[in-house]
Amino acid sequence: MIFLFGMEDGLLHTTCGTPNYVAPEVLKDKGYDGTSSDIWSCGVILFVLMAGYLPFDEPSLIGLYKKIWEASFSCPSWFSSGARNLIKRILDPNPLTRITIPEILQDEWFKKGYKPPKFEQDEDVNLDENILYFTWL
Repeated sequence: MIFLFGMEDGLLHTTCGTPNYVAPEVLKDKGYDGTSSDIWSCGVILFVLMAGYLPFDEPSLIGLYKKIWEASFSCPSWFSSGARNLIKRILDPNPLTRITIPEILQDEWFKKGYKPPKFEQDEDVNLDENILYFTWL
């Protein structure tokens, strides 16, 4: 892996990550927005959880990168149209037109059956005790 440091232009310049999950803009090595590239990686994870295999997989890195740059993948037949549409918007090779987190939260397929977590306002939690407990496990 190649590591480049610096954010003079407001973009990240560290090339890192597992090749199959890396967003196209990270591979181009011209700087990238971390949030948008993380959305891409989450889209790959969602695809794997639903399909059971990677959307981008090739024996050679050159072939893999070409598929990622072109977002060349197809969804299995058992994906609903809503799931297909969302994944295609997440795995958009253009980070400027890729779906955002607020847009994902409003997506009909994503919202189907979604129940936001409810947090107790008065819940008294001592994090020091939990940290100590997990340290001894």
